Amino acid sequence: MRGVRVFLLVFGACALLAAIAAPYVWQRLKDLKGPMDAELARSVADATAFGAEHEQSDCAPEAFRRIDTCDGIWCQVGTPDFAKECLQRARPSAALCGEVPESALKAALWPATKCLGIAAEPQLCRRILLEVVKVCAAKRATRPG
Repeated sequence: MRGVRVFLLVFGACALLAAIAAPYVWQRLKDLKGPMDAELARSVADATAFGAEHEQSDCAPEAFRRIDTCDGIWCQVGTPDFAKECLQRARPSAALCGEVPESALKAALWPATKCLGIAAEPQLCRRILLEVVKVCAAKRATRPG
């Protein structure tokens, strides 16, 4: 019976602490929305401008170049969005899908394998290359024959 009382006391203390901290945490999360939205808007604008003057095969290398020059977390977080937007806005490129396997299973594994040789944070690298895989899958799905 003593163990149950100790558990309830600890649980109650944790619940009280969570209730006190919740408004503070909520406000801090709301404060992050502004910088995140601003970085996303900047990333989309950069991708639109870059894509207007380049082919799709230039988008992933540019995203990796941008990661190398990032000066903060928001820049890194927005880089996969840059790649996605760039791929949508750039001129089609026959070279884009040259390395991406045609098999759906192999294509799903390709970003992780490819990222082993790229000096970028693995999760960001995979997100960027996953955007390439999506574009290539869509191209292959619409290809006749």
